[in-house]
Amino acid sequence: MSIEGCLDIQLVMNGSQINRVEIQSSRPVHASRVFHGKRINESLTTLPLLFNICGVAQACAGVRACEQALGLEVPLHMEQVRDKLVNMETLREHLWRIFLDWPALLDKQLLDEQSLKQPLQTQEMSEIIKYQQDHRKLLTAGSNPFLLEPDIPVIRTANCQPIRKLNQLLEKSIFAMSPAKWLEIDSLEKLQYWFESSETIAARFLKKIHQNQWQSLGCNNITGLLPLETKSLETKSLEAGNLNIDTLYTQFKNENFVKQPLWHNKCYETSSLTRVDSPLLQLLHRQWGNGLMSRLVARLTEMAQIVMTLLDDGENPVSAMSQERCDIQGSGIGVVSAARGLLIHHVCVEQKQIKKYQIVAPTEWNFHPQGVVTQSLAGLQGDSEQINIQAELLINAIDPCVGYKVHIV
Repeated sequence: MSIEGCLDIQLVMNGSQINRVEIQSSRPVHASRVFHGKRINESLTTLPLLFNICGVAQACAGVRACEQALGLEVPLHMEQVRDKLVNMETLREHLWRIFLDWPALLDKQLLDEQSLKQPLQTQEMSEIIKYQQDHRKLLTAGSNPFLLEPDIPVIRTANCQPIRKLNQLLEKSIFAMSPAKWLEIDSLEKLQYWFESSETIAARFLKKIHQNQWQSLGCNNITGLLPLETKSLETKSLEAGNLNIDTLYTQFKNENFVKQPLWHNKCYETSSLTRVDSPLLQLLHRQWGNGLMSRLVARLTEMAQIVMTLLDDGENPVSAMSQERCDIQGSGIGVVSAARGLLIHHVCVEQKQIKKYQIVAPTEWNFHPQGVVTQSLAGLQGDSEQINIQAELLINAIDPCVGYKVHIV
């Protein structure tokens, strides 16, 4: 039942430089119109099936938008359960990209020659799915937390078995040390020592980027999209990239916002790089901006931070994104930090029936025709083979939620 579409990315060369980048999308950005006229819980049940890429995040954004439209108050522990499930999905998505894509990007010939490695990756991905399923069962007791007025008790999951096993998988296959220990890396020298002395796919991948001096590859001036803020922010703050709920409602009146979103007439990026912070990332950003090395380390950092949060299971406050309210009766906006960036759902309801449903996914921000991918690719130089390799690395690092094709002409 799922729908996807694809991205067609054309790089027009002028000698050894890229003269123009063109991105064409066949993503069905208006597919959510299928919910028009449907009952809310019926639509919320179908939502993660229709958009099965990051289906948990889609379901979470959807129910939050509907709850806001109906003026429903949600217990804090319920929002925390949802956040944990979204975090688990984000961790799974990052791991899948590493296990599925990084070996081929590291060395396609080596991947073909070492075919025995594929069963190991398949086994690890199967384990990740099982850990996610077990974690959800433990948190929800078999109930659906993404329907209206869910009735799920408070369940403590600190050091639960699925998370402990996932932590062990990260230690063995990604970090070659505990994620907590890896997060202590706070200098370029320590980072280099890690990827020079470790044999995990993540370490070898960063080592290749270092050896080819691709740390700043794709660096550009696109600003990161900031989280949803309160209504009291001044205009100056809003123009700096802060989403504001009242302004968002105005934006959704423009149908093109769903297809090619802009904020104050500017393109923005939303990704792990724009929402994760650490002393190491601050150092990398000063050294190489939002180039390739910063992007890869941001993904690894987010993975380590998520598993530490899930292990702790503390009473972490729910962000303003899930609690913000508006004054427009019957309308709601749900915002979730999904694996690939900020996911926004807008809904209008009447008597528990959906009248209008719109979605802005991270891919529409990042793969906007003038967005961060276009700006990243525009600065590449070299022959067509080099350009193709570098383009694949950057596109994978920014990470669309659909398939894509790169054409060099």
